[in-house]
Amino acid sequence: MKMSDLIIETINLTRQYGRFTAVNQLNMKVARGSIYGFLGENGAGKTTAIRMILGLIHITSGEVRLFGKSFKPNRNEILKRIGALVETPSAFDHLSGKDNLRYICKLRNIPESQVDHVLKIVDLSHAQNKDVRKYSLGMRQRLGIAIALLGQPELLILDEPTNGLDPSGIREVRDLIKSLPTQGYTILVSSHLLSEVEQIASHVGIIHAGQLLYQGEMERITRRGKAMIHLKCKSMSEAIHLLEVHYPEVYLENDTIQIPGSEEQIDEIIRLLIENDMKIQGIYLQQSNLESIFLELIQTESAAS
Repeated sequence: MKMSDLIIETINLTRQYGRFTAVNQLNMKVARGSIYGFLGENGAGKTTAIRMILGLIHITSGEVRLFGKSFKPNRNEILKRIGALVETPSAFDHLSGKDNLRYICKLRNIPESQVDHVLKIVDLSHAQNKDVRKYSLGMRQRLGIAIALLGQPELLILDEPTNGLDPSGIREVRDLIKSLPTQGYTILVSSHLLSEVEQIASHVGIIHAGQLLYQGEMERITRRGKAMIHLKCKSMSEAIHLLEVHYPEVYLENDTIQIPGSEEQIDEIIRLLIENDMKIQGIYLQQSNLESIFLELIQTESAAS
């Protein structure tokens, strides 16, 4: 990846609180036009890292580079190109969504002509004149994203944007985030919800106890795990004995026979069992998912430390 393709680059980024290291030598690379899912459990160091990237807290050591430039000497120029939503969005409940956006425009010297545009992007045009106190949590979160979009930033940083939302609100925010790269935005979105990151991100960085365990394309990490064929038979012990003759890896977990394999091998296994008078009660293929890989990475790291 060329340096010019990187919107965010952190070099050995570290934050310590006394003897506690919240973020430890973080080397993050976020490519232009990507949705980078910054994934980790609560307390893993995601928000601390984001606050350092935005210059909101002091860096113990390391460097942040944004748009190819070192952050500290170019702070004001760089921040004009970033929109951010960190923690719960704040708004005046007694004002409408549109008036809240107008107020921000005046505060930041942004043309009010952008208000209608960002309302359309976040699908709040229909509720623009409604008082914010009547907004659902999902609508409030989308209004927060609309505020972050004012000023036409190139980079959008969203810290836990679906936190506290019901399934409907999560879906609204998820669909919005997925639509933004087609409009020219690069997005860094942090979350502890693995299923959400898996559905929206093109790239993922997995952080645990302040350390980056994995970074790369989402498609590449989901290929890491083995797809498993899950099988139940009337006579499990006989089925296991037969399958062990033909397959190098056969496991029994949660009263289910598991065999690393593929969709094509299911027919082969069915034929083998039927030919040996085995009654099949159920068989299916389970692809590896981000959650299983995430847990595997954490367990490997914990065992090594």
